[in-house]
Amino acid sequence: MNWLNTFAVLLIAFLAVFLESYCRGLRNLFGTQIDLLPALIVYASLSAGLSTVGLLALLGGLWFDSLSANPLGISVLPLFVVGFIIHYCRELILREQLMQAQEAWRENAQLRQALGWQQRGRRGLHSAAVLPVRPAQPRL
Repeated sequence: MNWLNTFAVLLIAFLAVFLESYCRGLRNLFGTQIDLLPALIVYASLSAGLSTVGLLALLGGLWFDSLSANPLGISVLPLFVVGFIIHYCRELILREQLMQAQEAWRENAQLRQALGWQQRGRRGLHSAAVLPVRPAQPRL
């Protein structure tokens, strides 16, 4: 994940924390406050690096504490611990998705091989072009 994505996640966190403290309609409707910061921590832990998780936990926790009645900094450590644990175990969590992606890739490769098609990106054609494979002609 590059810095633009990190910035986008931090911007979404800032807007989520602000809207949580500003909009009271959902709180009155459900009888409880919905907190979006843990969901963002889970997303960042599964899709970004540890630096993004740390920045999100630090800044999101400070923003949340500054707009609520919590002591400043009290929610930074729990957010970071949850993000760190999920980031540490993300290969285990995403194992089935990786296996499904590999299986789909294998099925695609088998289908292309059965139909006699392959990608010819090395011969100067566009890499996404799919052309039929012709047997090599012997040169005389």
